[in-house]
Amino acid sequence: MAKMYWQIKEFSGLTGVTVRALHHYDHSGLLTPSIRHDNGYRKYSETDLLKLQQIVALKSFGFSLSKIKDLNAKKPDLIGHLQAQRNFLQEKTKLLVNTIKVLEETIVEANDSKSINWEKVVALIEVYNMTTKLENTWAGKVLSDDELQDYAKFEYDLKQKRPATKASFEKRWQSICAQIKQHIHEDPNSDIGIEIGEKAHAAVYNLYGKKHAKLKHSIWEKGFKSGANQADDSTYITPEMVQWLDSAMGAYWQNRNRNILKKIGHVSDDILIEEFSASLSEMYGNEIKLKHELFEIIFKLDDIPKKTKQWVKKHMNSLV
Repeated sequence: MAKMYWQIKEFSGLTGVTVRALHHYDHSGLLTPSIRHDNGYRKYSETDLLKLQQIVALKSFGFSLSKIKDLNAKKPDLIGHLQAQRNFLQEKTKLLVNTIKVLEETIVEANDSKSINWEKVVALIEVYNMTTKLENTWAGKVLSDDELQDYAKFEYDLKQKRPATKASFEKRWQSICAQIKQHIHEDPNSDIGIEIGEKAHAAVYNLYGKKHAKLKHSIWEKGFKSGANQADDSTYITPEMVQWLDSAMGAYWQNRNRNILKKIGHVSDDILIEEFSASLSEMYGNEIKLKHELFEIIFKLDDIPKKTKQWVKKHMNSLV
């Protein structure tokens, strides 16, 4: 079968690439026609057609013409470059999606107030940028998209409005971790374990508060207890220490809640509801689902008195 050759106008019509672009590719050395006649005419071959198809494909993937020329000349690992370009475009896509979200929220805000709150716009941009950064940490591997965005908002709030709170927490946390190391071989259910558990709760509650109770729970369960955050050396805590502290905080909460529920029949229900609700609020904030999960645990424990279970079941709606 005879080979096919095309003059530049024919080649342009065949490929959809303009004559001007083909001239530019020729002059830059990116794609030179294979056939050159003495009269100056040039013709493109089937090999040139394959090269042009590759150029068009790479260009559509976002590669610059200079990069395409370099890829064609050196013939490096093209798959590796495609993978790198894919990763680059994925990050670019995330940035564009976040930018669209900022624009949408800005438009809604502006439509309501007839003016643009630039301070809020900057805050939105910062949160989305922080979300992107967190995606590249342990958090991006284990937290859901909603949890990751909540984490970014929480970090932004600390950075902008409560830097002293964060600094104070880090100092308290370092001290707590030192105490855990000192008592790591003691029973976490002991008095010293309960004492350290209470200190840990107070420090963490002061940092997250009720507003971020669900985020606090997710970070502890998915980050600390799973060991996913071990790459972050600023936590000062090893998996063994996490396990000990988890038991110590459990002992603290069990002790605190049992002491409240022991008052059933001795004080009014209103007082008990107020005390137990406060305890639950410190544990789980306004997260009703987490509170109901605790109730289910209470109902299943054999060592919880029947009257206690009945009281909790009776007042569940008031407690959440």
